Amino acid sequence: MRIAYSYIRMSTGRQIKGDSLRRQLEAARTWAEAKGYRLDDGLRDIGVSAHRGRNKTKGALAGFFRAVEDGTVEAGSILLIENVDRLSREKPLAALDTLRALLQAGIVVVPLDLGWELDEEVLNREPWRLQALLSMMERAHNESATKSHRGLQVMETKRRRAVDGIPFSTIGPGWLDNNGDGWIVVEAKAAIIREMFELAASGVGSYRIAIEFTRKGYPTFGGAKHWGSSYVSKTLRNEAVVGTWQPHREDENGRVLKMGEPILNHFPDIISKDLFLRVQRQILPKNSRGAKGRHFKNLFTGRCRCAACGDPIQAPPPQPHGFRAAPHAGFPGRGGIHRPHGRGHGAQL
Repeated sequence: MRIAYSYIRMSTGRQIKGDSLRRQLEAARTWAEAKGYRLDDGLRDIGVSAHRGRNKTKGALAGFFRAVEDGTVEAGSILLIENVDRLSREKPLAALDTLRALLQAGIVVVPLDLGWELDEEVLNREPWRLQALLSMMERAHNESATKSHRGLQVMETKRRRAVDGIPFSTIGPGWLDNNGDGWIVVEAKAAIIREMFELAASGVGSYRIAIEFTRKGYPTFGGAKHWGSSYVSKTLRNEAVVGTWQPHREDENGRVLKMGEPILNHFPDIISKDLFLRVQRQILPKNSRGAKGRHFKNLFTGRCRCAACGDPIQAPPPQPHGFRAAPHAGFPGRGGIHRPHGRGHGAQL
């Protein structure tokens, strides 16, 4: 039996609690049964936005493109989407490029709300469909752009209110609760954080702290079975322990972007600023730049550049007595062994 692939996408994980998943699955199953296809409904991007094409580079759709390229998904296969919005919410031409890439690879794309079975032949024969799709793509992009703008306005309003002492959200650091009237310190958890900082100030590293807390059976704040060194490391840098909060948001690529200046005294402080600063002084040298190896750490990595061409200087293992200037992106022939003493280019800090 022939296979039809159903692509399901939701911009946020919260939508899975609503009717979106059921609706998309039901439409795909109905089409597959009517056409005599076996449905593969494992192609799902939950919590992945299509506004700037993130679903093309991460997640299930990106995997589908790779499967098409390597032949795992054969030409002539069917891709079912609820509507063109699920495939892309980028600007119309970018969204059209996504659709064209699938069609040119021989994939038949079926927007279920339209019932159209789209391939290159159909669009070349009936260009009015292409015009209709472009209009839908424009509408989808404009809707997302409007939602994004409104969301930023709401977040900026909340940030300004936070400056005046009104909590930005009822969700805060793991050692705090919010009872609706303000933040409450959960002393049992705050005691763990205080111990964490005291250990760090005495020179104990994040890895050892995580092992020790796991050994003592301290409950983690997120439900994990064991304490992780990455969580410890992040907590030791988190200014929320001294009451400071940095408003932020995530962009379409998941990168965290700061919003305005840090807000002092937003949370109750649970350690002294002196202890916090002592820990920062303790952990900064351990996180200095430099390539880490089993037997050494090169303190000059990232700091040296060629005095003549300005390229970064590297010291690869096969060249223990020389430094290599990495080829510049615009001058691929410029790299080579750069020796600090001799006729070559000199190293410069």
